[in-house]
Amino acid sequence: MLEKTLTSEELKEVDKHLESSGNTQPDLSKEEIEEWFGESTDDIYYDHRVPLVRRAMALIEFWHELNKQIDTMKEGYHLAKKWKDEELKEQYIKKGGPLIKRQMILEEDMKVVLPLLKNTQFLSTQQAVLLPKWMLELLDIKYQA
Repeated sequence: MLEKTLTSEELKEVDKHLESSGNTQPDLSKEEIEEWFGESTDDIYYDHRVPLVRRAMALIEFWHELNKQIDTMKEGYHLAKKWKDEELKEQYIKKGGPLIKRQMILEEDMKVVLPLLKNTQFLSTQQAVLLPKWMLELLDIKYQA
């Protein structure tokens, strides 16, 4: 998959174009947004795997972001233990709990979606290297360091 990240200058050009083209769309209501999120995109692609790949990529991206936050909490907790700061340690436990719960729910979804893409090449080698072993096993990707 090829992805291009726009530079800040390119984004400014896009914004200018949208402003000058008279794009005066009204803000969407919460209900309209929820309806949009609930719509299926399964029938707009020739390859039936595309919606599944897009979902898997979104779940993987969420997992990385959530895991980064958990790693930060974990390191903070370990430092608080070393410093013998019980109050700080409790703060990390309080903040980390909901993140861990979210990760557990997310991983359950991933355990359903990823096996459906077994033997489907949709990740680059660089992307696959960043995945934990359990995800690679679900995708049946063999990796040797």
